Amino acid sequence: MKIAIHLLDSIKRGGGENVALNYSKILSELDVKSYFVGKRASADYERDIADIVEIKEKLNYRTIKSADYI
Repeated sequence: MKIAIHLLDSIKRGGGENVALNYSKILSELDVKSYFVGKRASADYERDIADIVEIKEKLNYRTIKSADYI
């Protein structure tokens, strides 16, 4: 499985986040796992998208190295 990292300022409902979520939905159909990386801002939003993306607060070398798309 390939991995895509979406870099966001904060993880909450909003324009950029909606675009990233729409990309993640399409990518999941193509067997690409998505990570959202950003400041946590909305627990409700995180629960809503948990089935589609994995949320990370910090990026480390291993995560970056494992990604196919950033």
